[in-house]
Amino acid sequence: MEPTQPPPVAVPPPPPAPPMPPLPPTTAPGFSGQPPQPPRRKRHVGLIITAIVLTIAILGGATVGIVAFTRSSTSANKGEIFLEEANSLGTNPFGNLPGPAVAISATSTTTNMSTTTSGVVSSGQTVNAATRGLYGGSLDSGRCDPEAQIAFLNQNRSIADAFVAALNRDQTLQWSGGNKVTREQLPGYVRELTSVTLVRDTRVTNHGYRNGRATDIQSVLQAGTAVMVDRYGVPRIKCNCGNPLTPPVAVTVTPVYTGPQWPAFNPASIVVVNQTTVVIDVFVITNLTGPGFIDRTAGATGVDTPGPPPVVSPNGQTLGTGDVQITLQWTGDCDLDLHVTDPSGAQISYGSPTSPTGGALDIDDIPNSGSLGNHIENVFWGAGTAPRGEYQTFANGYGAQTSTTCPYTLGAFVNGHRVAGSNGQLSQDQNSPVAAFTF
Repeated sequence: MEPTQPPPVAVPPPPPAPPMPPLPPTTAPGFSGQPPQPPRRKRHVGLIITAIVLTIAILGGATVGIVAFTRSSTSANKGEIFLEEANSLGTNPFGNLPGPAVAISATSTTTNMSTTTSGVVSSGQTVNAATRGLYGGSLDSGRCDPEAQIAFLNQNRSIADAFVAALNRDQTLQWSGGNKVTREQLPGYVRELTSVTLVRDTRVTNHGYRNGRATDIQSVLQAGTAVMVDRYGVPRIKCNCGNPLTPPVAVTVTPVYTGPQWPAFNPASIVVVNQTTVVIDVFVITNLTGPGFIDRTAGATGVDTPGPPPVVSPNGQTLGTGDVQITLQWTGDCDLDLHVTDPSGAQISYGSPTSPTGGALDIDDIPNSGSLGNHIENVFWGAGTAPRGEYQTFANGYGAQTSTTCPYTLGAFVNGHRVAGSNGQLSQDQNSPVAAFTF
């Protein structure tokens, strides 16, 4: 149970700031009819594209590693982890700043369950902070307001001191000013951060403000939460309340999850962000309001640009490109399959990797259990070979392993320009919307 605490101290409100408009719901362009049901098959371990996985979970009773993340001080041995919904300010927030939550999946309703003890000791899948699509966003300005954060801290000295103290307790902190931040340096530090949206439920050390000090709270932030990340990809500020964030603390006890659970919550699907060793100049993030990925310049608050079609797989293989290219990209070890129907009616998929018109599935990615990084499948027609007419494409969730659902992006490109696609979450036996386009 959540430890007894003194009554919260009133937090001075931030100065007025123009409210940020809510993002429209994620939509999928293109044909909206029902896709054909793919035939069932027995998958064989063939071409498998895997990414490095830095944390191994204990699942199904098979002990392969022990890593848990929980409260860092006196309650470390209790393993208590607090669940924070995307629109929640949390306990004793630093403030109340602009920025609505974004629905990543069916997260609007929570259960009445207040505490759950996980049956696994490992409560985090470590993901490199530079992973393509780890974070999300839209093609307009970010959902966080760094200038409002700066103004709030400037006007509340004691809160700013507590904010700095929380950040400086993190020995991995890095920014252009070194590995510590002073109160006077806060404007420069905050302006280096990048506004993004969590696409996966994410483990962090959150902080509240009480009696003039920052209190650490081991938390899971729900997908859809707006955060600001540093140049090494680590979440540093929770935008709607201005709380400082640092990496979670690892212990070796069974975690206990406290707080209202959202429908998609699954301890096995929680991610822990592992900071990069190099500065990230451009974040490649999932487009939450359309198909594909978008490029967000680090520290930018302006308009982003759509990402180009991928040309290399996560393991370095060159992808086929040409007149028409359709790619399916996802994160997690779900077994997703790409399906394409060309103008002649010929279908290309795992069971029929080529068509008489010259199309080919050149990469069929079948993740191993625990391969939680990026994966891709690709269908293409080379230059001068694609038939004219309408194409249709969709993705199928063939199977699930450690990840019960996986975020995906399906993109269709004509002569290198995105023309159709969809993005969202797929689970086993679920199909994405059909996207249609004409060449």
